[in-house]
Amino acid sequence: MAYSVHRKVCSLQLISQPITLSLLLPSYTGCFFVYIGSMDLKQWIGIIAGLLTSISMLPQLLKIIKQKKAKEVSLSMLTVLTSGNILWTVYGFMRDDWPIIVTNFISITINSITAFYRIRYKDR
Repeated sequence: MAYSVHRKVCSLQLISQPITLSLLLPSYTGCFFVYIGSMDLKQWIGIIAGLLTSISMLPQLLKIIKQKKAKEVSLSMLTVLTSGNILWTVYGFMRDDWPIIVTNFISITINSITAFYRIRYKDR
């Protein structure tokens, strides 16, 4: 694993591909460290749990898209859930914790798409 810091520029070596984060997060001064080879069982369980939780709304989203009905989906529930996911993502950035960041970003994306379709199909 290699990284370098220069004027708020961090490079991340994930397997074999370096990623420069300065364009994505220009005001962020830290670095993220991900090294899959050194993760223990606790970390894997946490990542798997986070991914399963993140995709938990996916069946609902697919049902809405397929049936073009979303009247029974609570928009306030989606708002509260997405707000919580945003705060979890901020917390993940504060801790430099990629599993928290990635899994909550997935949740934000799925919940936002679900909210979009809930508004689009509100009367159906």
